[in-house]
Amino acid sequence: MKEQQIHLRLATSNLDLSKVTNDYYESYETYDRVGGFWTSTYRHDICCEWLHFKIYKPLAEVYNGYVFNVLSDAKIFTINSFDKEEIVQNEYKNNYNLIAKDFDGIHLDGEYLDQLKKRHADSLFLHWSCDSTWWFNTDKLKLGFTLNGEEIKNFAKISYKGFNLRPQ
Repeated sequence: MKEQQIHLRLATSNLDLSKVTNDYYESYETYDRVGGFWTSTYRHDICCEWLHFKIYKPLAEVYNGYVFNVLSDAKIFTINSFDKEEIVQNEYKNNYNLIAKDFDGIHLDGEYLDQLKKRHADSLFLHWSCDSTWWFNTDKLKLGFTLNGEEIKNFAKISYKGFNLRPQ
């Protein structure tokens, strides 16, 4: 997973990676994830899945987008199969601090998530909602360019549903 990554953030909030918390956990009661830094894979045709699944589109212009290049030596654990989920459960005991010792981030593949949703399969990662990466080491990201609110708003107008309707 070396594709460009985008972080959407309210335009009124400054991006400061030095303030990223390095203690990672997930509440299985509320599914809130604490610590790290979140991105979604940047796509020139739709912006990212995060925009289309997590952002209230009529207010998309209040966000800026920060597009990052991923350094070539970044170690990313990619969830793209049930076998990979079992590694998270069995080898890492669902402890993201342990994963962070071995990897710079954990990425949930959007196409794998689409398959899970279509099959109504049980998964620890269904609540992640879309293609996303939870970064434990932001030193592996280099800011490439930014998108302003108007550009985000224009991407939000694109019809995108996921599953097999992914634009190519």
